[in-house]
Amino acid sequence: MSAREQAAAFGIDLALLDSNLRRTPEERLAQLEAMARLSDQLQAQTLTPAQRRRLERRAMLEEVRAYGFEEDLELYAALTV
Repeated sequence: MSAREQAAAFGIDLALLDSNLRRTPEERLAQLEAMARLSDQLQAQTLTPAQRRRLERRAMLEEVRAYGFEEDLELYAALTV
């Protein structure tokens, strides 16, 4: 079974994947930015400011971990209290 067939059997939407791969990197980035703006708008309408700050802080911590700056987390936590 090919990798593509395995992906389809696993349930990956290959039509959506193919559609996105036909776009240029610039078009994909524009779509991503539009989706991020929509997400921000929806969160602004449904979350309290405190909830939004917690989500933003959590996202920032995930980025710090992803880049391997675990040792800076204590400093970051102290600065954001």
